[in-house]
Amino acid sequence: MLMMTTLDTIIAIAEIILFISLAVLAIYLISVFKRVTDSVQKIEQNVSNLEKKVEPLIDNANKAIIDAGYITGDIKMQLDRVESIIDMVKDKGDQVIGFTSKIQGQIEKPVNESLNFISAIRSGVRTFFDHLKNNKDLAYSDNNRNNNTKGI
Repeated sequence: MLMMTTLDTIIAIAEIILFISLAVLAIYLISVFKRVTDSVQKIEQNVSNLEKKVEPLIDNANKAIIDAGYITGDIKMQLDRVESIIDMVKDKGDQVIGFTSKIQGQIEKPVNESLNFISAIRSGVRTFFDHLKNNKDLAYSDNNRNNNTKGI
């Protein structure tokens, strides 16, 4: 029996050591879980703070995107207006060119005929005066000859 009691004592001591080890392990695990819980809470707080800071940025980004859409639409409208104005100016320019070509075609022939007529009149007047001058010179030289021959 002595052996049994010694063995029972050893088993009892081993059980006590095992229970103490389990208690220490349980206390250690509780402290680890406490640290993990604290870390998770800090992460949650950081995410919450980050979320609070990111929300206005997202709102601003959304507003900027909406504003960019409005600006793009406005630019497209302005470009359409400019294109229509350019088309109108081009059409008016084509009309002016057509009009001037038409007027030039209608006026050019009568102007050229008038210039030719004036040139012909000038030539005729010049010829007339040249002829008169030549006749006057002939008449003067004939008179001089006649006067010179009478005195002989």
